[in-house]
Amino acid sequence: MDINAAFPSKYLKAADILGQTVNVNIRTVLMEEMGDGAEKPVIYFQGKEKGVVMNRTNAEAVADAYGANTEAWAGQVVQLYTEKTRRPDGQRVDGIRMRPLPIMQGAPVSGQPSVAPSSAPQFPPPPAAAAAAAVHLDDDIPF
Repeated sequence: MDINAAFPSKYLKAADILGQTVNVNIRTVLMEEMGDGAEKPVIYFQGKEKGVVMNRTNAEAVADAYGANTEAWAGQVVQLYTEKTRRPDGQRVDGIRMRPLPIMQGAPVSGQPSVAPSSAPQFPPPPAAAAAAAVHLDDDIPF
């Protein structure tokens, strides 16, 4: 039995990504109350049920690329991946990270224009594997 299946979560966890990189379109960002009563932003993706509770690292990565106004993030593409992070108690755990990906010319993503508007931020070309993956969204990850 997969122990993660025994404790389902409303939010995406690193274990849900299965060690893969996943390209997703941002649908919306909502402020939600967490179990401890704190409110945090949660980013949701088109065609996916679970959202990711944003931490400062991910929020700054997305904001650096798409601006501080989360309403402008809708329709933008990010790549989800996992890496080791350190919790406040010092324990190293797998965490979800986000890497903004520009919409590649000639590669429409979920009905978005195939060419980014000229006012959009310019990014250095992604690694070859990421560029190839930007052609489509990874729909085989069940979240």
